[in-house]
Amino acid sequence: TKAADLGDVEAHFHLCASYALGQGVEINEKKKLYHMEKAAIEGHVKARFNLGIRELNLGVNEGKVGSFERAAKHFIIAANLGCIKSMEKLKQCYENGVISKEDYTVALRAHHD
Repeated sequence: TKAADLGDVEAHFHLCASYALGQGVEINEKKKLYHMEKAAIEGHVKARFNLGIRELNLGVNEGKVGSFERAAKHFIIAANLGCIKSMEKLKQCYENGVISKEDYTVALRAHHD
């Protein structure tokens, strides 16, 4: 936790996993999300992708308004950071009408550059 307090991105990501799985700490959804968001903000690709998956699940499972759009934004950022899985999810978002052809094209170009 000291490393996370000092802003270590990997430490935040590992704490996220610890709180998700209860490894050395009690399972805590709020703390998991906090550390996932901190890691994502600092550029951790897997954390950003996982936030997209979380939002996608909120939209599918709970019908949460705006979740698909937020998921797409997370996937676009992760794709721009080189995440291939995010490009696959963006393709699905495009096919399901969540993002426009223009947004998908821009993400493709950014991913390949």
